[in-house]
Amino acid sequence: MVIKQISIEHANWADLMKLIKQGTEIVFVEGDQPIARLLPVSSDTRIAGLHEDEGEFWMSEDFDAPLDDTFWLGTDQP
Repeated sequence: MVIKQISIEHANWADLMKLIKQGTEIVFVEGDQPIARLLPVSSDTRIAGLHEDEGEFWMSEDFDAPLDDTFWLGTDQP
């Protein structure tokens, strides 16, 4: 994907839409600081559960279980 930086002072909506339709990612900058991105909509949409019966993925039984304090505190001791 092509990425183009554009100053917010020089942004032209019609020109931006042409670039987006061509697959360009736009990064708006103010001075040297990036402040926002404008992305084309991806056609690679994922659908949850699409391959559930085909064994394409698995999820552990404790996937949504609360994490213990050692995870949050970064220690080996709870």
